[in-house]
Amino acid sequence: MAEDVKSALHDATPSWNGFNYQGKVGLYVCLKLILENLQRDGLDSESFNNFLGSYSVEYEWVEDFSIKNNGEYVSLHQVKHKAGSGFGDHVSAVVTILNRKLCRLSETDFLKYIDLDVDYTGCTTREQKNQRKLECIHEKLEAMRTSGYINDCNQLTENWNNITSEVEGVDQEQLNRLLTEFHLFCDQTFSNSKVFFHTAESISEPTQDINEYAGVPEHLKDQTRGLLSLSGMGIYLGFDSPPDYSLVLSDSNLLVEINNLITNILSFTLSGEAFSIDEIDNYRAALCGIIDEHIAQRHSAIRSSTYEGEGYLEERNSLSFLNLLAPLKVLTKQQNDDYWERLCANCFEDAYLQEVERLEYFIERNIEENINTSRKLNLEKNRKRVLEQHKYSELLEKLNPHHIPISPVAEYYSNITCKRSIKEAFLHFIRELENEIIDLMIKVDEMQVFHTSAIVIEGDEPYERDYELHKIKSLIEQNNQLLSLSKSTHLIIKTSDEHDLSEQFVQMQTIAESIDAESTQEHELSTSNPISIRFESVRGALGRIKQ
Repeated sequence: MAEDVKSALHDATPSWNGFNYQGKVGLYVCLKLILENLQRDGLDSESFNNFLGSYSVEYEWVEDFSIKNNGEYVSLHQVKHKAGSGFGDHVSAVVTILNRKLCRLSETDFLKYIDLDVDYTGCTTREQKNQRKLECIHEKLEAMRTSGYINDCNQLTENWNNITSEVEGVDQEQLNRLLTEFHLFCDQTFSNSKVFFHTAESISEPTQDINEYAGVPEHLKDQTRGLLSLSGMGIYLGFDSPPDYSLVLSDSNLLVEINNLITNILSFTLSGEAFSIDEIDNYRAALCGIIDEHIAQRHSAIRSSTYEGEGYLEERNSLSFLNLLAPLKVLTKQQNDDYWERLCANCFEDAYLQEVERLEYFIERNIEENINTSRKLNLEKNRKRVLEQHKYSELLEKLNPHHIPISPVAEYYSNITCKRSIKEAFLHFIRELENEIIDLMIKVDEMQVFHTSAIVIEGDEPYERDYELHKIKSLIEQNNQLLSLSKSTHLIIKTSDEHDLSEQFVQMQTIAESIDAESTQEHELSTSNPISIRFESVRGALGRIKQ
């Protein structure tokens, strides 16, 4: 149904995570507010603790994210990563913001409250039925205008609450509930809140009055006539340079801003301590992880439909500022399991986002658009599946069977967190994968169980690749902690030219033999036999899996 006004209520959390650009912009805004209140009131003040307890961030409901104070909206934030640098490139998003800020009733929200008896006579296709339904909604909205409930812009009139006229074909009780809850929702959400438009690239100022841009609907032309900025309406884009936030932040500048905020907050919460860049990065990973876990819980709630309220009173869980400050009050200089988990999370998610950005670049330029759109969806789906089954550190350990846990531990984690290998071997494989992946394995049949990896074999000459493969084999054969790999028949690796590897294999100890090797000097007397695992290129594995 092609509605004229988009609903203000839309849950899009399944499409993103706490480590992407949108999640990090939300973190930046939260940290900036926390630091400002810290600097003004002090860490141990009653007012600062009240602030932490009352403020929260709500992701992907009314807007991409919103800041709330005791349930009421303080600010609404829309985020566009890469969407063009001209004002005209963003007219659709600006129109959506204006419709919400001006409290226009949408067709979708109308349907959430009103049961319509639509006559579908003569409609044979889904498109025809949707169009007939939309026409019916518009008829009812026009009748509401005639009765004086709403004006020509679908906004509530000043005396809507005093009108008792019935609208033909609309249950009066349902109509009263719609209007009452819509009024309450608008009052709590838009009346006192600012709207901020965040982008990774600068947006040029309008070159003509906003009402003259193509895509601005007739009902918004009067409100935007003669305007070159929407700041007077409490809507801010990057060229408005509001004092509240930096609205134009590239990926790298966003990380710098977040790290600076973390550093400044730590000067209050852990006063007197000094932190390296790696340690600040680790704190950032902890915060992104909290957001990511919150989003995962939101996904679960969507699947199970466990939300409070209905219609405009339906609510989504928010993330309290108390949760965001908590990791910044704990000294994590000790390189323990939590530290390495965060390091692995940072590296994996950076590699993932680089690959997503690459695919989006192709999609936006219509370069094999269908193929790359499918790849992006597969990547999002399989990332979610994999991270439901493994912690980041466990995932990277299993993807790197050629790296053996050694001392110093930092060297081992440096080896398994190579972003290039994660992208070229693992992500480039799962972006093509429609099959279900379980414990990093894809089972075709009993004779073909493929195990993914982050192994990349390079070399311009065949003898150079043979040498690299020889080293990989030797290292895997020494690694006796590869339980999941021992259940596989093939190990997928990336080679520079994706040549045939099907005749190459590595021998691994079985579990029994591994125990014998640790407990006796007479290892050669063991009766258990080693297993052979064949190598397979990414291309070769995909060919076998898709057969």
